[in-house]
Amino acid sequence: MGSGKSTLLREYNCPKLDFLTPEGLRSDFFDVSFGVERNGKMFYFYELDSPTVLGAAWIDYVRIAEGVVVIYDCLYGERYGTLAELSKYLLGHTSPKIPFLFVANKTEDEAGGLDELERLCQPDCIEDRTVGKKAILRARPVEDEHGQPQVTLDSKQIDAVFEWMLQTMKD
Repeated sequence: MGSGKSTLLREYNCPKLDFLTPEGLRSDFFDVSFGVERNGKMFYFYELDSPTVLGAAWIDYVRIAEGVVVIYDCLYGERYGTLAELSKYLLGHTSPKIPFLFVANKTEDEAGGLDELERLCQPDCIEDRTVGKKAILRARPVEDEHGQPQVTLDSKQIDAVFEWMLQTMKD
């Protein structure tokens, strides 16, 4: 909660298609969800925060995931358990074939964010998975057309997150 998952999903600049809820599951709790088509294949993105993902009610969404992006909030740190604990839980409930991408969000510099991910997510929790690590710099505050505070992220960094995941899931 508050790590930037919704913002990351909303700011991804691509043609977004409707999210198709898997049969027998509900999706009314998602803040942001959408589909992306690449080379005739559909990929669906949805967000689950740490308290939600650890609850039994949403474990089916974890189990059917074809890829996992874990967002770590560099500004506020670990607020809902440790990154290693969350990673172990997710690794234990997903197929060993799916890729994991760890994103250091709200970092002041890319190298520092990646170093923090290395420190917090030890290799023993990753096992033999396809794993990537990316960093997204802290958002710049702006005002929307109504003068309301918003943030804007570096679109190249956001694209890099999604392109890594889409390319890795496609392979």
